[in-house]
Amino acid sequence: YWDGTQWLLLRIDSVVTDSDSVGNIYYTTPVSTSSPLTVAKKISGGTTAVALVNFDTDGGVDNRLRYTGDDTHIFTYICSLSFNGLANSNKDTYSFYIAKGSPSTTTAILPETKVDRYVQNGSDVGALSISGTVELSTGEWIEVWAKNGDAANGLDVNNFNILIQSIN
Repeated sequence: YWDGTQWLLLRIDSVVTDSDSVGNIYYTTPVSTSSPLTVAKKISGGTTAVALVNFDTDGGVDNRLRYTGDDTHIFTYICSLSFNGLANSNKDTYSFYIAKGSPSTTTAILPETKVDRYVQNGSDVGALSISGTVELSTGEWIEVWAKNGDAANGLDVNNFNILIQSIN
């Protein structure tokens, strides 16, 4: 429905169930994820949420999809992004991960989600996708994190999109 400013999802709780859960965020405000990236860090920058059902952005936290449904479910996700190393990067390998957290658990990378990409220099653009499944309970979230395995150089993400959907 139109609220006078924007279109909003018409939701009737007796019709929309946890199994209808879906979320999508995309990059709108790129910010360099600064070094050192010798330890994995959350990718910086603003994101915009689209068509969230049983998900939110945890009060506007960038690069976060938080599950708000009532029951624990398995979700499939896909993240696509393009990036380049900062100007001083040269022949660096960057690792990207899905990270999971909750108010009671420190956000941590899921090692099995690791995808590596090599860039020749700071102007070289790399592209990748990360896909898989994750189990989420109410209040848990996913984010995308990065690490530079060869040096302490940061990175610029140019485009970024995460889609998540319940599969059970």
